[in-house]
This record gives sequence, C-alpha cells and structure tokens, in this order.
Amino acid sequence: MRIILFTALSLLLLSSYNTEEEDLKQRIAAFIESESENYEKKYLNIADRDIGDIEGSRFEFSDKFMLRSTEKAENNLGNKVKEKLYFSIYYYESETDRDYAMKHWTKNFIDGGQLRVGRNARSYPNATPTIIIINKQDICILNYACSFYDYDSFKSWRNKMLKFFGDPETSVVVEIRCDGPVDWTLNAPEPTDRRWK
Repeated sequence: MRIILFTALSLLLLSSYNTEEEDLKQRIAAFIESESENYEKKYLNIADRDIGDIEGSRFEFSDKFMLRSTEKAENNLGNKVKEKLYFSIYYYESETDRDYAMKHWTKNFIDGGQLRVGRNARSYPNATPTIIIINKQDICILNYACSFYDYDSFKSWRNKMLKFFGDPETSVVVEIRCDGPVDWTLNAPEPTDRRWK
C-alpha cells in the first residue's frame, strides 16, 4: 500500500514539475508567434549579451533567441538597419534555486557590477535597455542596443513581456535604460530582504 501511495505521489510531483516547464515553453512559443508578423526568430550566430553571470546559475532549462525585425528602420544614429532584440529565459526547479540564482547574479551583474536589490540607481555604466521579469521559478530577460531605444517602444516591450511572461500581482520587474537608470518598477523586494543578497 505504501509503495502505491509513494509511486502515485512521485508521479504527481513529476507531472506538476513538467507542467510548469511546459507552460513556460508554450508561453515562449505564443510570444514568438505574436511577434511573427514583424519579427523573425533567430537561434544561430547570436552574439553574447552582457547581462551578467546568470549563466553560472543552476537552471533546469534555458532558451536564448533573437527576434530580428523583418523591415529595416532608422535607429537613433540615423542608420537604416534591422532591429535586434535578445531574449534569455531561465527556468529553475524550485523557488529556492531561483533565489540562489538571483543571489549570484546580483553580485555579478552587467559589466561585472552589482545590482542593489530593491534599490533604484540613477546610472549604471555600460548598461543597455533591459527588461527583467522575475517569477517564482523563472527569469525572463529582454536586452537590445541603445541605438534602438525610445521610451514608448521600451514601455511597449515591457507590457508585452509582462503579458506573456509575468503576473502583475507577483512578478518582480526591473527596467534598465542606456547607462541607467535602474528601476525596480513592479513588486520590488524590500532593500532589507536578505534572500537575494
């Protein structure tokens, strides 16, 4: 009887684990599909982005891709080029694993600097426009070149990311602009909260 009960509980836990990971994969696919009219997805030959040492964390699953616009547009430098948006998505087995990842990443952030948990910063040298959505078991990052930054577009991408990868009630959102500022704009942890320090 115990063996049957143990087996049933194990299968239930395994199925819930796979369900959350599969749900994230489906949301990624839905997000890419929603942008397919104006952007094409690229997996190969993607330049590494300087988003810090989150790769050093122990994630269960990650997905990295670029969305490149199908049409050329004029950037802030006056050049007509295709816009490139870089996405990095990390899934963790548990909230505890995600907390360890955040603890490591905030100490080894963009350009080797530190991200002060829950505290905004007026500047962050060498930062590029970045939107970070932190959920219970996943971290979703959008990053792109300063030459394509404008306030309205940045807010539009933030809203799209939150729609597909976040929950306004529980997700933590960090917004970084060219060379700063760094703003914790949604559900910021208290600066005294030690779990990510």
